[in-house]
Amino acid sequence: MKKLIFFIALLILFSCEKQDVNCWVCKIDSITQIEGKIVGTSTTYITPCGISAKDIFTYEEERTKTSVINRVQNGLYSFDNVIITTSTNCKKR
Repeated sequence: MKKLIFFIALLILFSCEKQDVNCWVCKIDSITQIEGKIVGTSTTYITPCGISAKDIFTYEEERTKTSVINRVQNGLYSFDNVIITTSTNCKKR
């Protein structure tokens, strides 16, 4: 009986799903400002896998940026100096 319980415990232990060692959790924050006032924020999470540490740092750099739109027209309204700041931070999962 002890042997049966031991083999069942081993079977359960080795049948557990293993996580990929190269998986990351990336938090992407975006802030939208119009004429210096914050008008919107958003946070998104993604989980890329199979990416090396070197490549994930490049991924973070490429997706961390500030975009400036000089004029946005919406019907009768127009906005000047729309700034969208996006930052990406990834951590090993």
